[in-house]
Amino acid sequence: MPVLTEGKDEKGHEARRELECITDPNPGTAFEVMDRASAPIAHFDHFVAAHPVVRDDGFLAKGAAVISGLMYQLYNELALKIAPEKQKQ
Repeated sequence: MPVLTEGKDEKGHEARRELECITDPNPGTAFEVMDRASAPIAHFDHFVAAHPVVRDDGFLAKGAAVISGLMYQLYNELALKIAPEKQKQ
């Protein structure tokens, strides 16, 4: 994933630059993906789903609930990869 950095260019103007991809220190671990997934889940719930415009509109609220549910499902599926014995039969 490219990372942007903000700063000034050679002439002192504000500039954004794309840095090289940061290598994952723990490639392929479910814990790493769970950690990364938790941030957008929390942000979506707090800043989008809980917004009064979304919350007060039935259609938008239903769509936000579906999106949130899918993100939580992904998170739970990752947890099952870590501890499959917790899976309900």
